[in-house]
Amino acid sequence: PQQFDFHIHLVCDHPGSKWPDLLNSVYQLSIGSPYQLTSGSDMCHQGFNGVNPGICNLEAELLNKRLRHGMHPVLTMAAAGAVTEINSEGQRRFSKRKATARIDGIVSLAMCFSAAFKVEEEEREPEYQMIFL
Repeated sequence: PQQFDFHIHLVCDHPGSKWPDLLNSVYQLSIGSPYQLTSGSDMCHQGFNGVNPGICNLEAELLNKRLRHGMHPVLTMAAAGAVTEINSEGQRRFSKRKATARIDGIVSLAMCFSAAFKVEEEEREPEYQMIFL
């Protein structure tokens, strides 16, 4: 039979989340089936240290026009209502207190961008360069 490989990377905003248990259940069900899952998880809290890399990565992808969301109305509303706060170190996070609409969608997207770029950096092969003088 043909094998299919899937990688699922879970992003949770707090350790008490039930999502790791759900992902583990899905993984256990895949054993012996043609769908082989590899899984990982990452804690990405919504504070300055957790979501700041995701905001930077999301912003870069939007400015470089490498991200399209098809004008989805809920994500558009969340993005339009989002307001960021900046701490003394220059890190940003979304402020639900200052937001003008529900921003859960854009916060989740930024958390995903945090995890996606983190995985990409970890899996990258070393690049060797030679410099001649």
